Amino acid sequence: MKFALAIAGLAVFATAATAGGWRHGSMDLLERYDGNRDGKVTQDEIDANRAAWHAQFDGDKSGGLAIGEFEALWLKAKREEMVREFQAFDRDGDGLVTMDEYKAPMATTVADMDRNGDGALTREKSAQ
Repeated sequence: MKFALAIAGLAVFATAATAGGWRHGSMDLLERYDGNRDGKVTQDEIDANRAAWHAQFDGDKSGGLAIGEFEALWLKAKREEMVREFQAFDRDGDGLVTMDEYKAPMATTVADMDRNGDGALTREKSAQ
């Protein structure tokens, strides 16, 4: 069961990915790091973005992030990720995720991964 849930989670993650972008966690690198919006990401752009976020959340300007400051940074990043995931599910862009939209990314997971055709995924019988 745990294995099937892990596979399911990975399928949703992969399906919700934006097309044509490199991934960093579950985020499109171009979306986050292409500072000048030229369709390319340089190390300087990544470094500038990281420095800006670090400075934004270093509330006491100590040069380091205490756990509360890091939590705020992490929550902002996760919220942005959540919004992108929501938008990926909301195929018609109406601001609602219907049951059909929610089910669609995993609609063929078992059929695609079931090696022996028994309609179930198990550790021994599913793609790894």
